[in-house]
Amino acid sequence: MEVLTEMQTMMYRKMLRHHVGHEIFCPTCKRIMDCTRAVSFDAYTNTDKLIKTWIRCAPCYDSIAANVAQCARDTGSRLVVSDGRVLFAQHAAVATPRKRSPKPEPLVPGTVYEVKHTSGIIRARFVCEVTRGRIGCNTARGTKRYLAINLATGRDIELKSRARFLAVL
Repeated sequence: MEVLTEMQTMMYRKMLRHHVGHEIFCPTCKRIMDCTRAVSFDAYTNTDKLIKTWIRCAPCYDSIAANVAQCARDTGSRLVVSDGRVLFAQHAAVATPRKRSPKPEPLVPGTVYEVKHTSGIIRARFVCEVTRGRIGCNTARGTKRYLAINLATGRDIELKSRARFLAVL
């Protein structure tokens, strides 16, 4: 796709979003409009002066499309149609869906893991998962902490993230 065509498509998408956000309801059928199922059509004079912009939901536009085109031909005006079904279908085809990372397997108490620690990568035995409430916070949610024992020193380690447990040994 050429750069100019891509920029023009992006501009039409943004204009359609603006019109839908401004209008909200279809003037004909009073349904709530969605920019992916709305159509905006602009009438211009021969000197490229905007006469008027109309916006309708796609079913209402489909029912009057032939009449609008005929009226534009009769008056000698130029009609620019921004159809959200086409504009956003192209955008959806280009966009790649996000892939969720798989959930990590639960940590098993008593198992030895490689742990990423401030002193480097160490071996530690996982003890338990603890949820601590926040002091001075109105919410009931707490923060998860992971307790482990450093096998080299025998000291307790409190880790804030599950991601710090690298591999099972």
